[in-house]
This record gives sequence, structure tokens and C-alpha cells, in this order.
Amino acid sequence: MATIGLNQIIGDIIDFYLRPGSPSKSSHTNANPFDLIASLQKKYHTFLTDKVVAEEESKYVFSHELKDYPQADRVMTTCAFSKTHDHLLQGELYDLPRVDGKPYNCWMLFSNWGAPSIHQKHISELVERLANTGAKEVICFHDDCYNTLAALAPELGIEVPSARFIFQNT
Repeated sequence: MATIGLNQIIGDIIDFYLRPGSPSKSSHTNANPFDLIASLQKKYHTFLTDKVVAEEESKYVFSHELKDYPQADRVMTTCAFSKTHDHLLQGELYDLPRVDGKPYNCWMLFSNWGAPSIHQKHISELVERLANTGAKEVICFHDDCYNTLAALAPELGIEVPSARFIFQNT
């Protein structure tokens, strides 16, 4: 990995915000630091190499046929949390038909790792699987699933059923 000069990084930050078509920014602050950090991580391979990203992606890909998914107007997606944190999904609040696991992974982890193209590549598969439930509304347990469905997918031109974060009350 090459040593990166501070001037180069500052230049990249300025270019990121001045170039046409930069990712959407918050309407309140006109800032979007997460996308900036992710794009710079990707550019400089500061978190993972392309080889490691490809190896990790292969671990998360779901290529089987889905059977027995719920058919309901409202479903809850719990991403991978039902496998790792099932004890958090107890009680009346969670009494909804649920989809989870590898087929319903939101892929945000890859954006966090500086590989947003992997995240973006798999969003349409996630949305298609959610749409197959017939849900008019998808309740997201995981805040990154909500961000993927409510913000990123529409930015990429992917139509999504109404998505709500579990603790969102409007």
C-alpha cells in the first residue's frame, strides 16, 4: 500500500464535494461524510484489498432458490440479526412475519468496508426477495437495512415497497 500524502487526501475530499453527481447530501447540512469516507477507503484500499473484498462477498452471496417465504402486507426484515442476536427479537413488537439471514442481507457491511460497489450490486436482489413476500410495507430491524431500502435503493432507481425503521413512528 502506497503512502498517501495529506495534500492528496485533502484534494480528494474537495474533489468529492465539488464534482457533479456526487452522492446525495443531507438536506440539513449539505454533508455526506459516510459516502466520502467509503469512497476514499475504496480508492486507497485502506480497509480491505480487492482480493479480500471478493473473498468476503463470496461468503455472503445467496444463490439458492427461496421457498416458504411469508406472504403478508407487512414483513419484518432482521438481516443477519436473528442468527446472531435472536434474544433481541422477543415480544409483541416483533410479532410480524419475518425474513432474515443470508437471502435478506442488506450488504451495508461492504460500504462500511470501503467497497460500496458490492453493496450496490446486490441491492436489487434484496428488494426482489422482499417484493416476493407481497409486502406493501417492510419493517427494518437493522438501521442499515432501512438506509439501504429507504435511501440508497431509490437513488439507484430501484423501486422499493414502503420501508420503515422499527422505531420510526411517522
